[in-house]
Amino acid sequence: MATEEPFHTDQTDLGDLESEQLYLEAANILQKLQSDKPPDEEWSLDDMEANIEENLQDKFVQEALTQDIDLAQYSEQIQDKLQIHEKAFVQDFIGEANNIANLHMQISSCDKILESMDHMLRNFQNNLANISNEIRHLQHYSAELNIKKKNRELVRGQLTQVVDEMVVPQSMIQIITDMPVTERQFLEQLHELSHKIKFVKEQSFHDAIACQDVQEVLEKLRVKTISKLREFILQKIYQFRKPMTNYEVPQNALLRNRFFYEFLLTSDRQIADEIQREYIDTLGKVYFSYFKAYSAKLIKLQIVRRYAEFSGAVTRLNEEFPNEKISTLMTRLQVEILNLILRMGGEFPQRKEQLIFIINNYDLILSVLTAYTNEDSSECDAVKSLLRDRIDDYVKEVLIPYFSPLIAFVRDSDQFLSDGNIKQLENKLTVISKLFSGDFKKTFDSIHNDVIRSFPSLKLSQPILKEVFTQFLSYYHDFQRLLSSNTNLKTASSNISLPNLHQLMVEIKKFKLPFDGDQFKPRT
Repeated sequence: MATEEPFHTDQTDLGDLESEQLYLEAANILQKLQSDKPPDEEWSLDDMEANIEENLQDKFVQEALTQDIDLAQYSEQIQDKLQIHEKAFVQDFIGEANNIANLHMQISSCDKILESMDHMLRNFQNNLANISNEIRHLQHYSAELNIKKKNRELVRGQLTQVVDEMVVPQSMIQIITDMPVTERQFLEQLHELSHKIKFVKEQSFHDAIACQDVQEVLEKLRVKTISKLREFILQKIYQFRKPMTNYEVPQNALLRNRFFYEFLLTSDRQIADEIQREYIDTLGKVYFSYFKAYSAKLIKLQIVRRYAEFSGAVTRLNEEFPNEKISTLMTRLQVEILNLILRMGGEFPQRKEQLIFIINNYDLILSVLTAYTNEDSSECDAVKSLLRDRIDDYVKEVLIPYFSPLIAFVRDSDQFLSDGNIKQLENKLTVISKLFSGDFKKTFDSIHNDVIRSFPSLKLSQPILKEVFTQFLSYYHDFQRLLSSNTNLKTASSNISLPNLHQLMVEIKKFKLPFDGDQFKPRT
């Protein structure tokens, strides 16, 4: 294809320099359009084959080939048509030069605006990046401030509690020093003071320096409080000592203010012990006077005497007017009363005291029944038999504390002699000799006083004392018989000092107790 030169026109038709520049640009564009391939590119063999193959597919080319048209002539015709259309296109383009120039200016203006917007958007993007960094910094700073705030609130809460528990307000000082201890506000402040003293003492163990600022004030308040509480409690205790006092009033006051003593117990142990001793001493005297007065006003419970009098009267009537049913009922009543005496006697811890109680009651029943009925009646015989048995038990029981080695020697001698254990009996002789080496007269006096004190009725105590000494002499008589009948024991007894039976009887007769001659015969 032939290359045509650029299209030229008069500058006066364009008007101004700007229109000329637009024309030149349009001519360059037109020149580029005239070539099938850009000028800066070279055709390769493959490209040419591809281009030929593509052109052969064109319908105009196929039509020309089928009609046997001369290709060169046909090409010139096509070239002429193209030049005509090209010139027409250029003329249209030149005619629209102003519009194209305006479009170019608008596009340039848009480019500037877009460039400005791009610059602005880039600045905005940079600002957003800076703002994002600042936001992240602020978030981090806010998290730090939040942690600091929580830590400070925690420290503030604990520190506030410590300060509140440690600080002594002026109102507390005024109430404790000026207000009476019976007021409710004083009790409330006393609880608070006790808590503060305990708290400061605990903190002082941890070397808290702040405790030193309040220790002096708390100590003065403690001393003042102890003085007021001591005076109040002692005053209430001394009210017990006044005669005709309603003791429930001060007791209720002390009970209502029991925290006063608890405070003294934790603050000053010596003052608390003093108040405790004073209270125990005062109340001990008060209750002693109470029970002493009660005991003085009490009368004996005369169940046994009333039974004996009732039984004696009914038995007397029954003797004159016999009735089998009445006899049966009285017998049952007697059994129940005797069982009651045994149960009541069982309340005493020691066997000796039990026997004393039973013997005195049996003697009372027998004495009353004898006054109403015959001594040989069935009721009297039953009581006499029981009384005799209990007296025998008492006689053995009263001798044991004084002469138990002697009694054991006489009781077990037959067994030791049959077993041939003479050596053990000889060893017991030394122990028995010590019973009589001292003043055995005092032992007799103790036995006498014990029996007389246990049985106020001389009619009963004298026979019992006689039985006691008779039993003792019987033991001693058997003891001497054993010594004289056995050679080894006789030899061993020659080295110890023992009183003879006559000496003992002389001392016993000083108690004016008559004895029969057959009382001291050996046992069979």
